[in-house]
Amino acid sequence: EIKTCYYKNKVINAENFIFRPMKPEDRKELSELYNQNISPYYKFSLSKIPEEYSENFFKGLNNKSSFTYIFEDKFTKKIKGYIKIETENNKCFIADIVLVQSYENHFEDMLTFAISQIYKRANDFSLYFRNSKFHVNSEIFEKILSEIDNELVRTDMIFVKDFFRQIKETEDAKNQSVIYNEINGKPAYKI
Repeated sequence: EIKTCYYKNKVINAENFIFRPMKPEDRKELSELYNQNISPYYKFSLSKIPEEYSENFFKGLNNKSSFTYIFEDKFTKKIKGYIKIETENNKCFIADIVLVQSYENHFEDMLTFAISQIYKRANDFSLYFRNSKFHVNSEIFEKILSEIDNELVRTDMIFVKDFFRQIKETEDAKNQSVIYNEINGKPAYKI
């Protein structure tokens, strides 16, 4: 949970950058940015494709509102990060920030911008930051947030099953195989 009072009157120091709403033509660049920030071990199962950044055709009928803002270099017009803000009730907001590595010093500027956008919609709200451990910058974001005494409220786990193929009972294993654990390199299972 983010202490919004700390950021309420903070000034954004990103002089060479602009914040703008996401456009449909940004989808490819956003998916590449997201995939670059995934730790190599998780890349295969958690990578996104540009279509996942498309807005739903029936967006207005959905009970969840989301707003995506681009963090862009003013001169080169290159996207250096993005913020996605979601809410279901205009009371609890969830911010998701993805930043290019080496731009972590703009994390607080992005949070400040997100809070300013939420204040345009609601005066009394709670903001939660989704820190994905599979992102390269997650430890840096966690360190920045812990320095301001933000509170960890909840942890979720993502289970993926695309690292194996189930053998049907009627199917015989023709060749013996050994599956190795990618973390420690030891045999994990023998077929």
